[in-house]
Amino acid sequence: MSFDEVISLWQEDRPLYEKLTEHLYVKLYEITSKQGIHVKISTRTKDEISLIKKLYKKKQNDLSYYSSMTDKSGARVVCRFKEDVEAVKEYIQNEFIVIKIDDNIHNLDYNQQGYKSIHFDVKLKENNTSPELYSKIGDL
Repeated sequence: MSFDEVISLWQEDRPLYEKLTEHLYVKLYEITSKQGIHVKISTRTKDEISLIKKLYKKKQNDLSYYSSMTDKSGARVVCRFKEDVEAVKEYIQNEFIVIKIDDNIHNLDYNQQGYKSIHFDVKLKENNTSPELYSKIGDL
């Protein structure tokens, strides 16, 4: 697959990922608001330049990496308090199918520098997503 083919495929796929990004924001906002957790939520759908840069960075010669990229859509939840992180983490684990977790909060020692975060690769659950929306973006 050429880079032009990847860009063309991304132009077709991107509107679906934008729907997913919007849905992630709404779900995260609803639950944190209901629980009274004050957070900052930011979301994004990967743009074409970032997509190509990632393919180069991963040195994927056959470009088949496109179909396995897990960050075409993303959300960031920044919590004010440490105890809120655990509540949001639990929510994510309950509300989504968690494929992978990278916990960089507990992996850093007190004398190490680094970005303390928990990264989740997730998919939507069919039982808590409208059937119409799930049929469009449930596989993303």
